[in-house]
Amino acid sequence: MLEVGDVNDQPPLFQRDVYTASVAENREPGESVVTVSATDKDSEENAAVWYSLLPGPGYDFFSIDPHSGEMSTTSQLDRELHQHFTLRGYTHYTQQLITVKCGVCHFHFR
Repeated sequence: MLEVGDVNDQPPLFQRDVYTASVAENREPGESVVTVSATDKDSEENAAVWYSLLPGPGYDFFSIDPHSGEMSTTSQLDRELHQHFTLRGYTHYTQQLITVKCGVCHFHFR
């Protein structure tokens, strides 16, 4: 019997190149912003996808869960200081980058 194993030869691909989101200002850190998603056509452990953000302007206000791709805030955002952020993300083992455009909006209680 011959068993053929999978090699890690398929790069993860994002479902979109650009993700757009908005988040309310003055919310507590940990506020969910958006979840990015990529798929890998390899099998088993070779299909695992790990997400990261590239350092850049506004990078320190956000984090990304390396397993789920969920982005969240790391501090309270103030719309008067920052009205929008453009962040860059990637998956390990690939050259494909994504852009996440996030606007900060007013949040009014009624």
